[in-house]
Amino acid sequence: MSKRRAGIVGCGGIANGKHLPSIKATGEVDLVAFCDIVRERAEALMAALAERVTPGQAHLEIVEETGRAGGGSLPMCDIPTFCVRMRFEAGNAQGCEEHLQRNRDVPVIGRIKRECVLFDARTITEEDIPEIACAAASYFAAIEGRKES
Repeated sequence: MSKRRAGIVGCGGIANGKHLPSIKATGEVDLVAFCDIVRERAEALMAALAERVTPGQAHLEIVEETGRAGGGSLPMCDIPTFCVRMRFEAGNAQGCEEHLQRNRDVPVIGRIKRECVLFDARTITEEDIPEIACAAASYFAAIEGRKES
């Protein structure tokens, strides 16, 4: 018997704790797509960033985007998401991305699009939000020549 292909919309605690383990245990379903509504997480991230990043440093906004999964059972699958876009008034996207990845105990991974850094709310947890805000602030502190933790 061939496996059925299915996708999951809503990947929160109930899906991860109950539905996905049950589906996997049947061995009859091949899960091929996942989507979670993440606007609220994007709003929380933007609020945290706005507390640490000033308007003279960057402009912040929430944008609808498309994430892409590649390889395995999801070759180039488009996944709708919300991102916080950081458009630079000081520094630049490339310098910020390098700082976020190389100068932190925990690297922060965003993506660059049209000279902006995008933080994809689908790929972060609530617990990640303070670290991301701190990391962004540390980039601007570094380019302004002061230390920020």
